[in-house]
Amino acid sequence: MAFAFLVLLILFLAKFVVFIDAQL
Repeated sequence: MAFAFLVLLILFLAKFVVFIDAQL
């Protein structure tokens, strides 16, 4: 369960980074 949560967190952060990069 903790591993799945960690994976979702990483995917969310990756999307956030891509979104910020697109704004610049």
